[in-house]
Amino acid sequence: GVGVHAMEGFSVYTALPALTTELDARPLYGAVITTYMLASLVGLVWAGVRTDVHGPSATLRVGLASVALGLAGATLAPTVEVLLAFRCFQGFGGGALTTVIYAAVHQAYPRERWAQTLAFLSLAWGVSAVAMPGLLGLIVDHLHWRLVFALGLPVAGLAALLILPALAQLAAQPASVAAHADRSERATRRSPRALALSLSAVVVGGALVLHGTALSSLPPVATLLVLLGAAAAVLVGLVRLWPAGVLTLRAGLPAAVGVKALACALFFGSEAHLPLAITDVHQRGSTFVGFVLTAAAMAWSSAAFLQARLLPRLGPARVTVLGVVAIGLGVGGLLLLLVPGTSPYLALPLWALSSAGMGFVYNTTSDSALAATCEGDSGATGTALGISDSVGAAFGAGLASALLNNAAPRLTEGLAHGWLALLALALPMALGASRLGGPATLTSRDAAAGPPGPTP
Repeated sequence: GVGVHAMEGFSVYTALPALTTELDARPLYGAVITTYMLASLVGLVWAGVRTDVHGPSATLRVGLASVALGLAGATLAPTVEVLLAFRCFQGFGGGALTTVIYAAVHQAYPRERWAQTLAFLSLAWGVSAVAMPGLLGLIVDHLHWRLVFALGLPVAGLAALLILPALAQLAAQPASVAAHADRSERATRRSPRALALSLSAVVVGGALVLHGTALSSLPPVATLLVLLGAAAAVLVGLVRLWPAGVLTLRAGLPAAVGVKALACALFFGSEAHLPLAITDVHQRGSTFVGFVLTAAAMAWSSAAFLQARLLPRLGPARVTVLGVVAIGLGVGGLLLLLVPGTSPYLALPLWALSSAGMGFVYNTTSDSALAATCEGDSGATGTALGISDSVGAAFGAGLASALLNNAAPRLTEGLAHGWLALLALALPMALGASRLGGPATLTSRDAAAGPPGPTP
């Protein structure tokens, strides 16, 4: 499952400059990313409900089939419109896989192994990153960008062969006594009708907010009203889909989910346009973009193992703050790439630093969220974490794309505006990180079991 996600990220980011140039779709650069992310919300929510009721195995089958269909369609797409349609299938399947991964970790492993397991998942991403970006960059430069989508098909097939037999042993888990404490409220929030309405509000509203330039034919006042209404719809929908308290970064599960969303917005929003700085500002090829992403993914994986060792001693709050600082320094440093005469090789250490910070923040917030999850709710938590990934990354990429398009044809100015706007998210990230607790933070399982008895 992680390999499928790695293929998605590396293939799209590496191929985007060439893809949008050939299909004459540079204004839709951000749409290729955000379409996937918005569609993944549907897969996330669907998989969360299905996993808690039926277990993860059947959910994974549907997710992998959807990803395979999307990859095949993207490989053959004659126009960018067709490509975007098949990106929806990729997104749905990718969202389902995200939920299954978190649910499987929560169900299959004891609490003390979650941080290590999440680190191994990051290692799987890093191993994929050693060969993929450089190889895919060579394919884009010397063969064709369509082949990077085609190569995802055998990866999806291999994932099915390796993962499905193991997941078949995990059945749906009954809710624990602690999980029944607020059953009536959560049942209302997760009813099919409530989920469908909330999901529709987020997807439709998000599409309008992220691609508001499509409303340019409307009068300015009407455009503003539509965008404000769409933004309100997104917030209302997220309030229903996320655990209560995420928007205010309430301590515990809400803070973990909220900080992860902000981190994904800052990091992935900045990364989405890093290839443009390399290919268009510094006139380097997709191969160099691939090497930058390779170094970054290796830094993420290495930092994830360091995070697993530091977490018991420092606690989630301190580890997350360290990660926030690293991400902020790396993204801020990207502005140096826009200064005439600066070496493009500066992108290697800067983005590796930001990626190492994400290795701290991403895994720590995931671990904290799982620690606050009751039995029977692993699918719901997986959905919440996955929504953080998709909504955060879509918001970040959409914001940066809007500022970039607004500054056209002044590419460097647009990139600078986008990265500076995203950097502002570091402040609420640090605030939320301070609410994740110290080394002695209990899990929901610990709380349900009560305080430990006296030692003999």
